[in-house]
Amino acid sequence: MRLPSALHFWLLGCVMAAGCGSTPTPPSSPDPLPTKPLVARIAKWYNNHRAAISLTYDHGWDAPPSDEQEHVLTLCKQQGIEMDLDAVTFMWNQTRRDFVRDVLLPQGHRFFGHGHWHIDHDTLSYDSARASFAECYQIMASLGLHPVAYAYPGGYGNQQETRQALADAGFLCGRLFASSSRANPWIMPDTASQPDDWYALPSLIMLANDTAEFTNAIHTTAELIPYLDETVRRSAWLIPTYHEVKDGHGGTYRVKEFEGDIAAITERDFWTGSISAVTLYARQRAAATAMLQPVVYGLNDTAALLIMLSDNLPNGLYNQPLTLLIEIPEAWVGKQVTVQQRNVEYSRQRPTGREIMVNLLPNEQEYRVEVIE
Repeated sequence: MRLPSALHFWLLGCVMAAGCGSTPTPPSSPDPLPTKPLVARIAKWYNNHRAAISLTYDHGWDAPPSDEQEHVLTLCKQQGIEMDLDAVTFMWNQTRRDFVRDVLLPQGHRFFGHGHWHIDHDTLSYDSARASFAECYQIMASLGLHPVAYAYPGGYGNQQETRQALADAGFLCGRLFASSSRANPWIMPDTASQPDDWYALPSLIMLANDTAEFTNAIHTTAELIPYLDETVRRSAWLIPTYHEVKDGHGGTYRVKEFEGDIAAITERDFWTGSISAVTLYARQRAAATAMLQPVVYGLNDTAALLIMLSDNLPNGLYNQPLTLLIEIPEAWVGKQVTVQQRNVEYSRQRPTGREIMVNLLPNEQEYRVEVIE
């Protein structure tokens, strides 16, 4: 039997919820109506993880990478971590650009802007700083890198004028590099939905003991672990910043300690997303609404749930799926439930409880949740 249109059901549900129209005759033995409406809520972090962490690597990359660089990339890839790599764009000749596009991006690594020139932008005028930021942005965009995040070279983003120039160039966040961040590196802790300043994100400086010019750097995995635990406890976001993970000359963080960091991170409930992905998720979540409307037969039988997920942001740029936790009717538990939009299936699962989890784009179009058996 063909169901009426989704719009018909949406309007019908709204009318019924408002109590308009004539009162239908109840069936002889009706089931009790739900005591409260079903709801859909957006998880604070992707896949409903308890916290988020973004590993950023401020060193530049050989093409092909050195053995040490390859080890870092491989280890992150094996653990499903989106290692964030810097883009100092004046250094990117054609060989390097091809390697970024053809090798690193398909492996899942992401890039943040780190200046066209690696200079102190706080010493520039607003116009000069914006021009520099914009050139980095445009080169990244031309390579399909989807520029979102930026890290100030040397951490020099202390002037409000510099931060405004970065925002006006198109980047959506700026990461600092200051030893003082060790005192409070937690971004969006507890119930906070956005940072105090998107263009002044703190980071943990990761440096070995014998290279640490910053007295408040993190030197070892043992020093990092309390910060990981506090990040999870407070449902926050943490950004550790590495330079060259290497033993011996030129290394600024030891290989065994980096391996220990990765193991400690994967043992905890982190979303290990790139700084760009976490920025998009948090910005979209802060702007998003999730409206749920049941589609009903008669008074009691729920045929489907209609979800409208909207953030009213440009979908071409804000393209990070949000994690929805959707309450379903008790009768659906144990059955196959699908989530579709315009005949494209986004999820198929057999829930064991009253809630399903699905990742959906907030694209201002209707999703339909229903049982298929």
